[in-house]
Amino acid sequence: MPCLIQLEDLKRLCKLGSRTPGHPENYSADSIEVTTGPLGQGVANAAGLALAEAHLGARFNKPDCDVVDHRTHCIMGDGLGFSEDVSAGFKALGWIIITADNTHGDMDPFKNPLLSAFAHGMGSKCEMKHIGRLSKKEGTWKAHHRTFDEGCEANETVKWDNRYPFHVIPMVYREMQIQTDYGGKLVQKCSVSDPVDATRGYSEKCLNQLVKVLPGLIGESADLASSDKVYLQGAVEFQLNSFYGRNIRYGLREHAMAAISNGIALHKSGPIPSASTFLVATWLLVFRPADGNETAGAYKVSVTNRDAPAVIALSGKRYHIDRYWFRSEGRAKKLRKEGRKIRVVSLVCRQLLNRQPRDYKEHVSLPRVSKCIGIEAGSPTKRM
Repeated sequence: MPCLIQLEDLKRLCKLGSRTPGHPENYSADSIEVTTGPLGQGVANAAGLALAEAHLGARFNKPDCDVVDHRTHCIMGDGLGFSEDVSAGFKALGWIIITADNTHGDMDPFKNPLLSAFAHGMGSKCEMKHIGRLSKKEGTWKAHHRTFDEGCEANETVKWDNRYPFHVIPMVYREMQIQTDYGGKLVQKCSVSDPVDATRGYSEKCLNQLVKVLPGLIGESADLASSDKVYLQGAVEFQLNSFYGRNIRYGLREHAMAAISNGIALHKSGPIPSASTFLVATWLLVFRPADGNETAGAYKVSVTNRDAPAVIALSGKRYHIDRYWFRSEGRAKKLRKEGRKIRVVSLVCRQLLNRQPRDYKEHVSLPRVSKCIGIEAGSPTKRM
């Protein structure tokens, strides 16, 4: 059954333990599409959703049939005062700026700007000049993220004085039910004889094998494609005249790249973002492969597991992470010749190991062994 926000949930807005906190997680209810969290993430996530739609439209739409024709709407509010002209920044990027005012008395000032935005076809920013209209908190920062306790006075202003709090007019119920009913219808192997490479090099080989069988794979880099090796060979750049492109160049914008990648992934329609940065998220899988086979295995798990994001930590130089594994295994072989019982285990993803059955974990870690040493490359230590 769908997990939808109910009226009782709205009554518990911003209460501890409720399903309607200030920044809800996108898995807590079906009606929550993205988790924004840090300020500025909302519009960047929306850019990712819109990018996914444009990419899919360029791939699947035909001259006589638009398979993908929906739009992305982002309701955002800064809640703070800005001394600079924020809209001028959007306008410089080619957006059109539309101002909607006095919308509480007539719906046309709200509807007409939206229709103008649709007709424009590109990015549009529709400004609402007032926040917390008709309440004591109107025009103040308190209206940005607070409940409105003085509802009786506001009810009198809009002539709703005979209606109880959280009243929803029947027309809204009917329209939402109509929309709900309508929506309801609707890897490469490496040999020990191969030259040793940095894991970023192995990653590049994996991605350019995957791109042949995963049409939704998108390579993303923040001005470091030559170093992080995520450029998809044979694919063009995603640009204004080539929305079908599968390589996105963000310039020096890693924060925006991470947020847009989240939006692409949350579109859940096929595109798979592969961004060369660190995405912090719940249920994140972190892989630290030591050689080519482990890198390929990490990609295999990451692609087939669509329930959680994954990070593959890769080395930029040869023998960076790999050398710990090869040196450990080499020393173990010498000790085995001396009659010692030695096992070297490469732990690629701790989160996946923790999910395994107890028998498997005991088989790997051998709990009866009294001497067990863990070595982690790049982990800073502090002497006591």
